[in-house]
Amino acid sequence: MKILRIVLVVGGLALIGYGFYSGFFAETSEVMESGSSGLNNQVAGMIGVGLLASVAGLFMGRRR
Repeated sequence: MKILRIVLVVGGLALIGYGFYSGFFAETSEVMESGSSGLNNQVAGMIGVGLLASVAGLFMGRRR
């Protein structure tokens, strides 16, 4: 279970980081090509899934 916890936390943080990067800093991302800047539904969903995975990994307890 420890490996799953680590994978969830690291993967969640990676999704959150990539979501913020593609939403605010990437000039060649799909967000900028479509004409809208900032957060769109895809970027917000990516950040939300990353947050959910990180929280699930942090609160995962040991099973006996």
